[in-house]
Formats: sequence, C-alpha cells, structure tokens
Amino acid sequence: MSSFFDEKQGAAKLKHGILSRYLPGWVGKVGSASAGHRVAYFDLYAGDGSYESGEQGSPLLALDIAQKQAATRQMECYFVERERRSWEKLSAAVRGSPVIHQVLQGKAEEVLPALLSRTRGSPLFAFCDPFGIGLPFRSLIDLLTRPGTQGEWRKGPPTEVLLNFSRPGIYRNAGHLTSASQHPEYIKLRPKLVENVDRCLGGRWWQPIATSRDPDWVDQILDGYVRRLSDCGSGWSCYHIPVADDWDAKPIYHLVFLTQHPDGLWLFNEALSSATEAFYEWAHEGQLRLDTAEDRGARWSRAIADNVREMLPAGSFVVCQRMRDVFGSTLGLAREKHLRAGLRILHQEGFVHDQPKGKLEQFTVRPTQQAARETRPTSVRQAPVPPLSASARPTA
Repeated sequence: MSSFFDEKQGAAKLKHGILSRYLPGWVGKVGSASAGHRVAYFDLYAGDGSYESGEQGSPLLALDIAQKQAATRQMECYFVERERRSWEKLSAAVRGSPVIHQVLQGKAEEVLPALLSRTRGSPLFAFCDPFGIGLPFRSLIDLLTRPGTQGEWRKGPPTEVLLNFSRPGIYRNAGHLTSASQHPEYIKLRPKLVENVDRCLGGRWWQPIATSRDPDWVDQILDGYVRRLSDCGSGWSCYHIPVADDWDAKPIYHLVFLTQHPDGLWLFNEALSSATEAFYEWAHEGQLRLDTAEDRGARWSRAIADNVREMLPAGSFVVCQRMRDVFGSTLGLAREKHLRAGLRILHQEGFVHDQPKGKLEQFTVRPTQQAARETRPTSVRQAPVPPLSASARPTA
C-alpha cells in the first residue's frame, strides 16, 4: 500500500494551489505597512515538508514564497509537527533555507502560545491542516483574538486563518456517540473520545445534530462550527469550499478561510479561481478540447452580467460590497477578468454607464436609464458581503 506522502493527491493539488497563489499577494499587501515589513506564517500541522515524488508540501511552498519576496518583505515561517519521524524529515527538508524559520516538535495547541508571543505585532497567516479534527476551538479563538500592538486585538495587526475541516474526521469521531461496541476498554475510553470532539468543536452543541440522522448532519456541524468562529469577534468573514480528490468526487474536507478585511475575500477568490482552473485542467487532462477555458470563462462572464443586470434597479453599488451577489454561482470559479468581461457586456448593451477600468474591487457600477426601464426590481439583498460563505462545490 502506498503512503499518503508518496504522491500529491488531487485534493492536495487544489489546496496547495490556493495557498501558493494567495500567500504572495497577502505578504506583499500586509507587509507593506508592517514594522520592518515583517509578516509571520504558521504551519501548525506541517508534515514531512515534501512528498516522495519530490513535489513540495506546504512548508517548502511557503519558504519559496518567502525567499522570492525577501528583497522587500521579511516573511518568517514557523512549522509545527507532532510526529518525531515527520519532524526529522521536515527539519532536513528546510535545512539551509536563507529564510528566517523554525521547526518545532509538539502539539500545535501547546506550541501556539509561544509562537503568538514571538510574533506579536506582526501580520499573521496561520495554516491549520491536520489529518483529523485538529486544533482545539479555544486555540483557534486565541489565534483570531490575538492581542495587537495597541493592546486590543481589533486594532492589532491583520490575522488570517486557513483551516481544514475534515469530513472523515467528523464521521469517525462523532460515531463514538452512537457506537454499539461493548468492549470494556472502549466503553471506558469513549467519554474521553467524545470530549475531544467537544474540545475541537467548541462545546456539546454538535451532539444532537450528530445523532439526528439527518442526511446533511455533517454539513450542519460545519455551518455551526463556521458560525461560531465568525462570531468570536467583530468583522470576521468566512469563505469555505469543499475539496475532493477529483472534480466530480465527493468532498473529503472543507477549506475554511477567515479574514477581517474585504481585500482578503477578494484576493482569496482570485487565488481560488485560478487554483480551481488548474485543478479542473488536471482532472480533465485530454478532454479540455471539449470544454476550453475560454468557453468556461465566457459562460461565467455572461452569468455575472445577468447577476449584475438584476441588481441594477436598486441603484449604484461598489463591487466588493456586493461580491456574493455579483458572482453568484460563479463564486470560486470566476475572478476579476471574468467580471471585467461581464461588465463590458453590460456597457455594450447600454445597461451600465462606465467601462470597467483598473482594479475592480472598488469599482462602482452605475446603472443607465435604460437599465431602469428594461429590468424589473428584484429582492436581491443589499447588505455588505461579510460574512461570505461559498459552500457549494464549484462546477464548470
């Protein structure tokens, strides 16, 4: 039987594709205003560092990004790995890197307080990618409410978290609630196993859901978990996506992204769209002549144009404040270039005043009189985008 680390699987390709596309932009943006242009990166379940095939894992990807930005940014990397053998492999893999880094052995929740103290005052991106259900909820709250340089976390440096919510981990561990096993040792151990799930999910709230036998009980737990994380402070937005080993396969986990800044949502969607496109091409190798990137992009641009046209009777709006409504079902698939094409369609058709120019995140869409005459008001909500959640699997 091959090892998990023999070769990067499809889910890892998408996950690392997102990370490798998002981190450079994040480092460049938040590092521009930080003291000494310093930023911190935590990989709390770092693993071996690479696959037997030679493909890079998240630690080596991060070090490469840090090295490429070293002329203008100081990205410090901290890797945590519990297993001794993996820690040794990881230490060997990163040895010699000119980037400031540290490899620590131990449980993530035990190492985290010291790391938070060491990086106090610096922007932080934390990647939590465990095999099981992972970091205790209390530790996640410590990340999301870490104190800033002014002594109040809401005024402190930017913090963002990308974490893995494992569906198999929930299935396996929640099963202890209803297990019929009568083995004496298991019966003795079961309360602690259930308590561990409580600790990771932030209480016992999940237990009635797990025993409800609802077909979507795992999704209900995911929604409750994300909501509780988002509610831990003011201004948190969440973007979560299902990840599978193949395009049409069932998801094996969800990536949950948490940020407090609209720029983070915008940049993450750009990274997700690009990574998803690469994943689609990998999964459909040899079939792409049947559905090219240009064909898919044209469909998305038309869908975006239709979304925006329905929004026009309500008046002008700024794109980033209506991001979910603008992208609709293309969220996570389409990005700025598809939005630009969609707005150009509407400009050519006479529905919006201005040609889309420059960066579109802060672009104001202004309807023409023709838009008011030819479109009917809809019930599209006008609330700002946070909290944002992309919970449906992107489809081509």
